[in-house]
Amino acid sequence: MSIEHWLNGVMTLDAFRENVLGRHSYRGLGLGRLAHEHDWECFERLVAHDRPPDLELGVARGLTPGADAPRSGAIRALLSTGLGVRLRDAHDLDLDLAELADALERELDGRATVDLSATPASGRSRWRRQTTDVFIVQTAGTQAHDVQPEARDAAALRYVLEPGEWLYVPRRWFRGSDALEDALTVDIHVTRAEERAAVAEPDWQSLSLLHPFAPRMY
Repeated sequence: MSIEHWLNGVMTLDAFRENVLGRHSYRGLGLGRLAHEHDWECFERLVAHDRPPDLELGVARGLTPGADAPRSGAIRALLSTGLGVRLRDAHDLDLDLAELADALERELDGRATVDLSATPASGRSRWRRQTTDVFIVQTAGTQAHDVQPEARDAAALRYVLEPGEWLYVPRRWFRGSDALEDALTVDIHVTRAEERAAVAEPDWQSLSLLHPFAPRMY
């Protein structure tokens, strides 16, 4: 699926690359099909894949995890205990997500990986500095995403996404989120060619600085 399709006629791919990419956050619409095809049922299917998935569990801030959380599957049951779930490298398990990653790699001249993230209602993720450009597609639930440019005096922005809406956040910006209900996102991380050297040799001093507005991680 081309980014041109994502932009839904609002701007061309060339205009997005020239005026938005790496410079500004951007909210888009029109990904209802992607949201429909990668809902809770899809998440459960990928978790139960014959190939062992790369799963991460985390306690959402402000919530208390239950002691009887299921070990696998039953994603909604996991969320009800206060646990968030991230399925890394989902493009290795799903052909549509693999094609999506390939399209972004071609159009943005980069390397793309796709994760699926499930957050329980009232769960909050910590502010974190993006090490890649990221495209967040809301596929289920309503979720507020807060973003802030790396400049310390820059104002934070809040985007409340419904299923089928998406958000682009540039590399080096800070991002956090609040789930208003059980929420599911497809997160596409893109490392552009000109940034690979910087990622391979990170500025450790810069990365070690705690952002002044960053809450504690969960």
